[in-house]
Amino acid sequence: MSVRKGKLRIENSLNCSGIILNEHHIPILKEKNYIIKNYDLDGDAPKQFIKVYQYSRDSNIRRVHSNSWAPYIAKTAEKWYPIESVIEYMINRIGQGLRIKMNEIKLVKANGQIRFLSKYFLNKSEKLIHAAEICGEHLGDMDMAKQIADDKLNSRDLFTFEYIVKSIQSVFPGNSENLLCELIKMITFDAIAGNNDRHFYN
Repeated sequence: MSVRKGKLRIENSLNCSGIILNEHHIPILKEKNYIIKNYDLDGDAPKQFIKVYQYSRDSNIRRVHSNSWAPYIAKTAEKWYPIESVIEYMINRIGQGLRIKMNEIKLVKANGQIRFLSKYFLNKSEKLIHAAEICGEHLGDMDMAKQIADDKLNSRDLFTFEYIVKSIQSVFPGNSENLLCELIKMITFDAIAGNNDRHFYN
Protein backbone atom coordinates (compact mmCIF):
# COMPACT_ATOMS: atom_id res chain seq x y z
CA MET A 1 0.00 0.00 0.00
CA SER A 2 1.62 3.26 -1.11
CA VAL A 3 1.40 6.52 0.81
CA ARG A 4 1.36 10.02 -0.55
CA LYS A 5 1.24 13.49 0.91
CA GLY A 6 -1.03 16.07 -0.62
CA LYS A 7 -4.65 17.07 -0.59
CA LEU A 8 -7.69 14.86 -0.71
CA ARG A 9 -9.35 14.69 -4.14
CA ILE A 10 -12.02 17.21 -5.01
CA GLU A 11 -15.03 14.95 -5.54
CA ASN A 12 -18.01 15.59 -7.79
CA SER A 13 -21.55 14.99 -6.60
CA LEU A 14 -24.65 14.61 -8.77
CA ASN A 15 -26.46 17.49 -7.01
CA CYS A 16 -25.85 20.31 -4.55
CA SER A 17 -28.14 20.51 -1.52
CA GLY A 18 -27.33 24.15 -0.82
CA ILE A 19 -25.42 26.17 1.73
CA ILE A 20 -25.08 25.02 5.35
CA LEU A 21 -25.53 28.17 7.42
CA ASN A 22 -23.30 27.06 10.33
CA GLU A 23 -20.62 25.50 8.16
CA HIS A 24 -17.99 27.56 9.99
CA HIS A 25 -18.50 25.28 13.02
CA ILE A 26 -17.16 22.27 11.09
CA PRO A 27 -13.45 21.85 11.97
CA ILE A 28 -10.88 22.08 9.20
CA LEU A 29 -8.60 19.10 8.69
CA LYS A 30 -5.34 20.67 7.61
CA GLU A 31 -3.19 19.10 4.94
CA LYS A 32 -0.27 18.71 7.36
CA ASN A 33 -2.46 16.58 9.65
CA TYR A 34 -3.26 13.75 7.26
CA ILE A 35 -1.69 11.49 4.67
CA ILE A 36 -3.44 9.56 1.90
CA LYS A 37 -2.99 5.82 1.47
CA ASN A 38 -3.78 4.26 -1.89
CA TYR A 39 -6.22 1.56 -0.89
CA ASP A 40 -9.17 0.12 -2.84
CA LEU A 41 -12.44 0.72 -1.02
CA ASP A 42 -15.92 -0.72 -1.61
CA GLY A 43 -19.10 1.28 -2.04
CA ASP A 44 -20.61 3.88 -4.32
CA ALA A 45 -19.79 7.05 -2.39
CA PRO A 46 -16.48 8.76 -3.29
CA LYS A 47 -13.97 7.94 -0.58
CA GLN A 48 -10.27 7.77 0.23
CA PHE A 49 -8.27 6.02 2.95
CA ILE A 50 -6.33 8.45 5.12
CA LYS A 51 -4.33 8.50 8.34
CA VAL A 52 -5.01 11.45 10.61
CA TYR A 53 -2.79 13.04 13.20
CA GLN A 54 -4.77 13.92 16.33
CA TYR A 55 -2.87 14.87 19.45
CA SER A 56 -3.78 13.07 22.65
CA ARG A 57 -1.65 13.38 25.77
CA ASP A 58 -2.03 9.74 26.89
CA SER A 59 -1.75 8.06 23.48
CA ASN A 60 1.14 6.64 21.44
CA ILE A 61 0.33 8.92 18.50
CA ARG A 62 3.37 10.96 17.44
CA ARG A 63 3.49 13.51 14.65
CA VAL A 64 6.90 12.26 13.48
CA HIS A 65 5.62 8.68 13.16
CA SER A 66 2.76 8.66 10.65
CA ASN A 67 2.29 4.92 11.21
CA SER A 68 0.90 5.83 14.63
CA TRP A 69 -1.74 8.14 13.15
CA ALA A 70 -5.39 7.03 13.25
CA PRO A 71 -6.78 5.43 10.07
CA TYR A 72 -10.02 6.80 8.64
CA ILE A 73 -12.16 6.45 5.54
CA ALA A 74 -12.96 9.94 4.24
CA LYS A 75 -16.25 10.06 2.34
CA THR A 76 -18.00 12.78 0.39
CA ALA A 77 -21.51 12.82 -1.03
CA GLU A 78 -22.42 10.73 -4.03
CA LYS A 79 -25.82 12.30 -4.83
CA TRP A 80 -26.35 15.43 -2.70
CA TYR A 81 -23.37 17.49 -1.52
CA PRO A 82 -22.88 18.43 1.29
CA ILE A 83 -25.99 17.28 3.14
CA GLU A 84 -25.32 13.55 2.62
CA SER A 85 -22.16 13.74 4.72
CA VAL A 86 -23.89 15.82 7.39
CA ILE A 87 -26.82 13.38 7.62
CA GLU A 88 -24.48 10.39 7.91
CA TYR A 89 -22.70 12.17 10.76
CA MET A 90 -26.02 12.97 12.46
CA ILE A 91 -27.27 9.37 12.18
CA ASN A 92 -24.08 8.12 13.83
CA ARG A 93 -24.36 10.72 16.60
CA ILE A 94 -27.96 9.60 17.26
CA GLY A 95 -26.66 6.05 17.63
CA GLN A 96 -23.98 7.18 20.05
CA GLY A 97 -26.62 9.07 22.03
CA LEU A 98 -28.67 5.87 22.27
CA ARG A 99 -25.54 4.04 23.53
CA ILE A 100 -25.45 1.75 20.54
CA LYS A 101 -22.05 0.40 19.55
CA MET A 102 -21.09 2.84 16.77
CA ASN A 103 -17.88 3.54 14.98
CA GLU A 104 -15.75 6.58 15.82
CA ILE A 105 -16.66 9.35 13.38
CA LYS A 106 -15.86 12.96 12.55
CA LEU A 107 -17.26 15.67 10.30
CA VAL A 108 -14.48 17.83 8.85
CA LYS A 109 -13.69 20.17 6.01
CA ALA A 110 -10.64 19.12 4.00
CA ASN A 111 -9.41 20.66 0.77
CA GLY A 112 -12.51 22.86 0.71
CA GLN A 113 -15.05 20.02 0.93
CA ILE A 114 -17.11 18.70 3.83
CA ARG A 115 -16.25 15.06 4.50
CA PHE A 116 -17.55 12.35 6.79
CA LEU A 117 -14.70 10.44 8.45
CA SER A 118 -15.28 6.91 9.71
CA LYS A 119 -12.47 5.33 11.70
CA TYR A 120 -11.07 2.17 10.16
CA PHE A 121 -11.55 -0.51 12.79
CA LEU A 122 -10.20 -3.74 11.30
CA ASN A 123 -6.97 -5.33 12.48
CA LYS A 124 -4.56 -6.89 9.97
CA SER A 125 -5.94 -10.37 10.68
CA GLU A 126 -9.57 -9.29 10.20
CA LYS A 127 -11.76 -8.61 7.19
CA LEU A 128 -15.33 -7.53 6.59
CA ILE A 129 -17.73 -10.16 5.33
CA HIS A 130 -20.66 -8.60 3.50
CA ALA A 131 -24.20 -9.93 3.66
CA ALA A 132 -23.97 -10.80 -0.04
CA GLU A 133 -21.01 -13.09 0.71
CA ILE A 134 -22.83 -14.78 3.60
CA CYS A 135 -25.87 -15.38 1.39
CA GLY A 136 -23.59 -16.60 -1.41
CA GLU A 137 -21.86 -19.11 0.86
CA HIS A 138 -25.22 -20.42 2.05
CA LEU A 139 -26.49 -20.54 -1.53
CA GLY A 140 -23.30 -22.22 -2.71
CA ASP A 141 -22.93 -19.76 -5.59
CA MET A 142 -21.05 -16.50 -4.98
CA ASP A 143 -21.58 -15.19 -8.52
CA MET A 144 -25.34 -15.65 -8.34
CA ALA A 145 -25.44 -14.05 -4.89
CA LYS A 146 -23.55 -11.01 -6.24
CA GLN A 147 -26.00 -10.71 -9.15
CA ILE A 148 -28.95 -10.83 -6.74
CA ALA A 149 -27.38 -8.34 -4.29
CA ASP A 150 -26.54 -5.92 -7.11
CA ASP A 151 -30.14 -5.99 -8.40
CA LYS A 152 -31.59 -3.09 -6.40
CA LEU A 153 -35.13 -3.71 -7.65
CA ASN A 154 -35.42 -7.40 -6.80
CA SER A 155 -32.72 -8.22 -4.23
CA ARG A 156 -34.94 -7.67 -1.19
CA ASP A 157 -37.59 -9.99 -2.61
CA LEU A 158 -35.03 -12.78 -2.96
CA PHE A 159 -32.70 -12.14 -0.02
CA THR A 160 -35.45 -11.72 2.55
CA PHE A 161 -34.91 -11.37 6.30
CA GLU A 162 -35.81 -15.06 6.68
CA TYR A 163 -33.22 -16.05 4.08
CA ILE A 164 -30.55 -13.91 5.78
CA VAL A 165 -31.35 -15.59 9.13
CA LYS A 166 -30.90 -19.03 7.56
CA SER A 167 -27.67 -17.90 5.88
CA ILE A 168 -26.17 -16.62 9.14
CA GLN A 169 -27.20 -19.79 10.98
CA SER A 170 -25.62 -21.88 8.22
CA VAL A 171 -22.35 -19.95 7.83
CA PHE A 172 -21.80 -19.01 11.49
CA PRO A 173 -23.56 -21.72 13.52
CA GLY A 174 -21.52 -21.05 16.66
CA ASN A 175 -22.16 -17.29 16.68
CA SER A 176 -25.50 -17.03 14.92
CA GLU A 177 -27.54 -16.11 18.02
CA ASN A 178 -25.32 -13.13 18.86
CA LEU A 179 -25.05 -12.04 15.22
CA LEU A 180 -28.81 -12.14 14.72
CA CYS A 181 -29.35 -10.15 17.92
CA GLU A 182 -26.96 -7.46 16.64
CA LEU A 183 -28.60 -7.54 13.19
CA ILE A 184 -32.03 -6.87 14.73
CA LYS A 185 -30.58 -4.01 16.79
CA MET A 186 -29.10 -2.54 13.59
CA ILE A 187 -32.36 -2.80 11.64
CA THR A 188 -34.31 -1.27 14.55
CA PHE A 189 -31.85 1.60 14.77
CA ASP A 190 -32.14 2.18 11.01
CA ALA A 191 -35.91 2.51 11.45
CA ILE A 192 -35.53 4.96 14.35
CA ALA A 193 -32.92 7.11 12.62
CA GLY A 194 -34.50 6.95 9.15
CA ASN A 195 -31.44 5.32 7.58
CA ASN A 196 -32.40 3.94 4.14
CA ASP A 197 -28.88 3.01 3.06
CA ARG A 198 -28.74 -0.50 4.50
CA HIS A 199 -27.81 -2.72 1.57
CA PHE A 200 -26.04 -6.06 1.12
CA TYR A 201 -22.58 -4.46 1.08
CA ASN A 202 -23.19 -2.21 4.08
